[in-house]
Amino acid sequence: MTTARPTNGRASSIRRALTTATLAAAAPTLAGGVFLTASGTAVAPEPARLDGNLSDVGSTAPAFYVESHTPTSAYYVPKTWTNSYAYRSIPTGTPCADYNATVNTILTKIVIHAGNYTRCADPL
Repeated sequence: MTTARPTNGRASSIRRALTTATLAAAAPTLAGGVFLTASGTAVAPEPARLDGNLSDVGSTAPAFYVESHTPTSAYYVPKTWTNSYAYRSIPTGTPCADYNATVNTILTKIVIHAGNYTRCADPL
């Protein structure tokens, strides 16, 4: 015959406190794991349509984003890493072409910076 052990109120409250503390400590880890798992997906920048010509390295032309129709500027930036002050002021992610692009060309490349170097490349 088995006898039921009397419940110790103190032991029960300690067990509940430990369970609560364990769950509270695990929550940020679980949330971080979800965040890190989701961080592998990237959203590509919106393509831009040229509203002018990019006829020479360093030239600028008006453009607008294809989906949102928001106006922007596009730049003719070399596809090789360039250490030039002329490109450092162009924000990262700005639409660009690494060739002579004409009106209505849809640009899918963006300006990328690494230290003092800049280039036009496909989004990472």
